[in-house]
Amino acid sequence: RRRQVDKEQNSRVALRLLSDSTRETRWKDIQVGEVMVVRKDEAVPADLLIVEVPNPDGCCFVSTMNIDGETNLKPRRSIFRRQNAHNIVPAPTPSSHNLEGRQIVVEAPNQHIYRFEGSVLRGGNDLEATPAGPPNILLRGSVVRNTPWVAGVVVYAGMKTKECLNCKPPPSKYSTLEKDMNWDVAGATALLLFMCISASIGTKIFLAGRGDAFLMLESDYDYQAFINFWRFLIVFQVMVPISLYISLEVTRLVQCMFIQLDETMQDKAGQGCVVRALNVTDEVGQVGHLFCDKTGTLTANEMNLVAATIGYDLFDMPCKESPHEFGDHKVEAIDWRVGLVNPPPEKAEAVELFSLILNVCNTVYPDYGKVSGGF
Repeated sequence: RRRQVDKEQNSRVALRLLSDSTRETRWKDIQVGEVMVVRKDEAVPADLLIVEVPNPDGCCFVSTMNIDGETNLKPRRSIFRRQNAHNIVPAPTPSSHNLEGRQIVVEAPNQHIYRFEGSVLRGGNDLEATPAGPPNILLRGSVVRNTPWVAGVVVYAGMKTKECLNCKPPPSKYSTLEKDMNWDVAGATALLLFMCISASIGTKIFLAGRGDAFLMLESDYDYQAFINFWRFLIVFQVMVPISLYISLEVTRLVQCMFIQLDETMQDKAGQGCVVRALNVTDEVGQVGHLFCDKTGTLTANEMNLVAATIGYDLFDMPCKESPHEFGDHKVEAIDWRVGLVNPPPEKAEAVELFSLILNVCNTVYPDYGKVSGGF
């Protein structure tokens, strides 16, 4: 499966910027120093130093959910600013004129995704160096959002990208049952060896006391004890439950099939549960606590306005429980879909203040290019 995923990744197509045009190239053929163009909602094929974006302020937005698991958009800026920054109309197409006569110097490849040091030198003169940091780089695996396109120079490609350097072999997972069973098998194996060694020593003592005439055996008692050790090992090997591992694996395989075919575990899109580890399915029925680091994990970061209280006025969806009680006050519920958009004149000031606070306390990301004005 891992080989198939790598093959699909290497075969993906990206746009390489030439002097006056673009050309499609596969991810595996991307080289350091090339200028790549990543369009909106496309994945970044390599670690890119941003040199041009269409937005007049030189800012773009990127989703790094595939790298650090965070779903919020992160702003990134071009290392060069447009001269006509006062113009709100985005640039139509990318160009490579900003890189003429410049040299890019970056640090050695490393796995630190939140650290980057580099500079752009003009004519090789250190006095005209433009510093570059983490806000100026797009990491491989991130996705461009709210920006028509982003042009960047490849600083790390292939296995030298920060994403690939952070790829480590997955740790081995063992269930509680499997850990206990391993200790039991180890104890049974130790007991088996103890019995075989004791029996072989007893054989030597027995033969030495009876003499050579007993059963017409040879007088080499050490050799006879060595042979009897393996004989007792074959006789007593049933003490180690090797077949128990096979029985458990077959049972887990059948259990995983039932889990994947369970229609009650499908999401809204019809995608069922996918079992990726056979040796942890027996832990499903032993879950006692479920810990979550943030609400977005359970709510998919979808928050809808249900109701709002402004002063003693309740802006809510119409319901049968109206009027509502707020201490000694009884108020009628106002449909927020109408009241917040077109509030009554006597409540307009409070609603405006509420809307201002609601917007100031939340982050807003502009989406360039949706309308003719550029936003």
